[in-house]
Amino acid sequence: MIYKKIKQLLLSRGIAGLTRFLISRIVRITHENIYQIESYHQKIDTQTSILLHNWKTHRIDCLNYENKENISLLDSISNGEIEVYISGIKGDSILFAVTDMKEVIHTSFVQFKSRYKRIIHELDETPLIGNCWTNNQYRGQGLYPITIQLAAQSLFKTGYKKVLISCATNNTPSIKGIEKANFSLVREIKSFIFLNKFALQLVIKKNKKKLYLITF
Repeated sequence: MIYKKIKQLLLSRGIAGLTRFLISRIVRITHENIYQIESYHQKIDTQTSILLHNWKTHRIDCLNYENKENISLLDSISNGEIEVYISGIKGDSILFAVTDMKEVIHTSFVQFKSRYKRIIHELDETPLIGNCWTNNQYRGQGLYPITIQLAAQSLFKTGYKKVLISCATNNTPSIKGIEKANFSLVREIKSFIFLNKFALQLVIKKNKKKLYLITF
């Protein structure tokens, strides 16, 4: 299991990235914004939510991942670290993918139960969009806000009341995309994480600051 994880990380991040990951298991600092959109938020930016005529969205979950078309799609992106997220689809994770009729050009995963939820102070049953990727050739065309907005609407139709997404506070392109998709900032969290088990946190919510010591 450990060997497989290291192999996936090496394929995805290279030697330098793998080294940084191993060091981060001892101590790391994260500084993130947590955003959410709620089901009553019905304001849809048509310029954000409409795909180009040759783009197609796919929702893949535990109910349809064995369909022939979906198996082919998953095989085409199954390489390196992303394999961990793909395997989660057999459980409760969901993949929202966009294709241009030839290949996958964007992916956004939705996760439920994860250790990360403890770090951001959220319940496992709340859907969290993450591990978003866009093909380099298609960046700057609005795929990111389009997909996460459509993902949120799809999740609302299946009964969820809110959807979360997070990003680093210095990731300006992601912040712009998230805000364009009508997600609202709910908290900012700076975490000092030790041994990947303990975290000292500064949480800023509604201009109020609180310190937390958590285990996860």
